[in-house]
Amino acid sequence: MTANWNQIYGKPLDLEFYMSNATDKAYTTQDVLVWQPLYFGYGTKLHGEPRLYGIRLRYNFGAAH
Repeated sequence: MTANWNQIYGKPLDLEFYMSNATDKAYTTQDVLVWQPLYFGYGTKLHGEPRLYGIRLRYNFGAAH
């Protein structure tokens, strides 16, 4: 999810707010089962990213786009 505000008050300044996994839901992206010789093995799970959010501020130098 992102929200952008470009050319803030006519200035060459852009602001962006971003967020991933907004509900902070825990989820598995992959189940891994590894077998070793002699029929021994182990299993593991790879989990998705936790909630991540931030702000980006950008100043545009030069001619307006």
